[in-house]
Amino acid sequence: MGSTEAVRKVVAEAVNAGLAAGQSARARAEEIFERSRTNTEHVASFVRREIADQLAAMGLATKADLAALEARLRAELSAPAPAAPKAAPRRAAAGKADAPPPPAGSAARARPRRTPSP
Repeated sequence: MGSTEAVRKVVAEAVNAGLAAGQSARARAEEIFERSRTNTEHVASFVRREIADQLAAMGLATKADLAALEARLRAELSAPAPAAPKAAPRRAAAGKADAPPPPAGSAARARPRRTPSP
């Protein structure tokens, strides 16, 4: 049995028992229902606000954040790509004869070989 039915049943029993007049009881029941609706709306509003605050504190993206990101991505994907810079032409590989000699005192100089001692 729902809360509305329970209240109506209690009011009907009170009227039948002669404890309350019909009109007065109905008015009281409506007042109780209205107060209940108002309290429910306040609790729901508080819960929604608290959830939003907690999600914001966690740093989660909102629907608005995601919509803005989607719009930005669509704009970037639909824009023409910038022209790629032209690559410099490749030159032919230089042979050993074209290579400059190593600088004086470098490790590339030939060292005399040691002969094994008898």
